[in-house]
Amino acid sequence: MAKTRGKNDLKPCPFCGFHVVTIKGGEGTTFFECGSCKSFVAFRAEVANPVRAWNRRVVEPCTICDFGRRFESKGVRG
Repeated sequence: MAKTRGKNDLKPCPFCGFHVVTIKGGEGTTFFECGSCKSFVAFRAEVANPVRAWNRRVVEPCTICDFGRRFESKGVRG
């Protein structure tokens, strides 16, 4: 049986595919940090659903370069 993702589950890092941790910051800021490559992003308190914002991925690969195709070839999908 395939595992389904709940609405509060985080997608893996879009750069390396590793798991991501959530860190609550001051004044309602939410940080997401990759446990491997240490890339991170922060969403201010004005963002209603930071998990949904983190999980959002670009649907179309770039038409100018092969940026999206490089990640798809590594198994990272949006």
